[in-house]
Amino acid sequence: MIDCLTALFRLNSRNVIWSLYPICLDSESPPIFKLVLVKSCLQIASEESRLPWNPTISATYSNLAGPLRKLFQEYLSKSKERVKHLFLFLFLYYYLITFFFQKKKRL
Repeated sequence: MIDCLTALFRLNSRNVIWSLYPICLDSESPPIFKLVLVKSCLQIASEESRLPWNPTISATYSNLAGPLRKLFQEYLSKSKERVKHLFLFLFLYYYLITFFFQKKKRL
């Protein structure tokens, strides 16, 4: 899917920017669509042997900068919540293990 979106961007960047990118960035789109969009943009931006007539990533700056920033902020907030839950789980696990061993020593 990444190669497909990249190829479509190379063929008709304006159409992809205005029709496919908004679908990928929609809040109800599956996470795989967002991942494909980000990886496709990375692939376009990191091309070294680019043909002169292929569009550059700079064509997407005005349309993608804000939505991509929002997407990364959402991801960071979700990952912070996951880290908080992981620490809470580890703390409770540690507490239960120590409680179990203390009780076992008493017997």
